[in-house]
Amino acid sequence: LKLTKGEVLKSLDKYLYQYLSKTNSCWAYSHVKAWSNQLNIDGFSGMHCGRCIPCIWRRAAMNYAGIENMDDSYLLDEIPEQKQWLTRGHLTVLIDLYRYCQNISQLAKVDLLKLYPDIYDENSDLEERIKMLKRYSNQEIIPWFEDNNEVIRHYVNY
Repeated sequence: LKLTKGEVLKSLDKYLYQYLSKTNSCWAYSHVKAWSNQLNIDGFSGMHCGRCIPCIWRRAAMNYAGIENMDDSYLLDEIPEQKQWLTRGHLTVLIDLYRYCQNISQLAKVDLLKLYPDIYDENSDLEERIKMLKRYSNQEIIPWFEDNNEVIRHYVNY
């Protein structure tokens, strides 16, 4: 059975929650401390930028599992003018993720395979993979974007 990140987190024993803030997903992990210094954010001890795809996946999964308060802090949340820190490139990636998940949630298998041929993997069951991607999109990513889209909404009406 293939589980989404949120489903895995939801299935964890509660005693493991204490370790979640010590785990890392961020692509830009090695830059976060330097960026917080450049942005004059005193005392920031987080390990996540908050604007890369792995950070969004993590946040959405934590939210789905109902344990977002057990997570590390995100640099993006600490910046007074968040929208100035999101470049056009970051916004494009985030909007692409949102649209990908919308397509996954709405399109039939034949259309998904035309749009995203990489969904097919000869080593896994296609039906099971599509079901997992639909759960991931519908349960985690789309709801997170709908609840937390204030930064993106500033730039683009999607």
